[in-house]
Amino acid sequence: MSLLSRFSLLSAPVLQRLIGPGTPEVEVLQPAETVAVRPPAYLPDMLDRVTGTDEHSTIAYHMQVAQEVTVTHVPVLRKLWRNALVRRRGFATLRRHERYGQGFGLADVAATMRQEAILRYCHSGISWRYFGHWLTDSIPTALIEPGTGALWMPHDPSWSHAPGYLDALSLPALPDHPVLAKELVTYQDFGQGSHKVARYNRIRDQLQARFGSPGETAVYLRRGWTGAPRWIANEDALVEVLLARNWQVIDIAGTSVETLQRALCPARIVVSIDGSHLDHAHLSLRPKSRMVVLVPQDRFTLRQVGLSRAHEVAPGFVVLRGSVEAGYHAELDEILRTLDFADSGA
Repeated sequence: MSLLSRFSLLSAPVLQRLIGPGTPEVEVLQPAETVAVRPPAYLPDMLDRVTGTDEHSTIAYHMQVAQEVTVTHVPVLRKLWRNALVRRRGFATLRRHERYGQGFGLADVAATMRQEAILRYCHSGISWRYFGHWLTDSIPTALIEPGTGALWMPHDPSWSHAPGYLDALSLPALPDHPVLAKELVTYQDFGQGSHKVARYNRIRDQLQARFGSPGETAVYLRRGWTGAPRWIANEDALVEVLLARNWQVIDIAGTSVETLQRALCPARIVVSIDGSHLDHAHLSLRPKSRMVVLVPQDRFTLRQVGLSRAHEVAPGFVVLRGSVEAGYHAELDEILRTLDFADSGA
């Protein structure tokens, strides 16, 4: 592609407004599916504690997740675009410009670029921003057509665990440099239907084969100061009690993928405060395990519920009172009772 053609890609936002976005070739890989589900386990007063949620959703949506008995999974789609400029911050064709953050500009277009005949774009605005979504969105998407074209799933350089997963799962992702793709394949793959579940199972089996061991353990994951601040004011006391009950306590910060997964692969119970670090567990937990998520009352989100169901893990949650400034308070009795509910299917 000539330099002039590269610069013409920057006209995509204008062309979108004037003549509408370009239309890719679309293939349905998995139609929509409606399935019966079991609500997550929680104690009777938990929903009464909720005071807020995150910036991406509404309290009403997460209240629905807490009580729904059927779920419709959106279709999995494959989309083919032609002649695309690709960066970690998005991609552009002559009539389509998808950008994250500040997108890209003249310096990116003029830079030396790798050229690929086919590039599989296993990336999105949310996996660009959140490590957890890179783990449980980008990695499974990379397994849709392994070996077809080059793999594009760049990660933030600060995500220290990302290279370990690329190595453990033998994913040959391209380095984060500009790419010109003759054919760009993108996917709609954010649902949790059977097509994605089959790929989750392959990921779990690979990690279990590499890091698994006999036996069953209970694991508490300490988020610490990784990611956005979300700390438990009485966490030291909680950890002390759990250690006395022979739980394993794993600090996310500074811990390698191998150490994390050697702890998580045999786990039948995982407990932690809500956050992207829980996606480490979603990749490898075995069916019939249990996960209890400690959810801040002012940031009530139940994203972990759908992921747990997809992995045949029984989910539960405890809503923690407190605030970002003062910290949150976790009660061991509430955690243990919720684990019992998850185990019994109540």
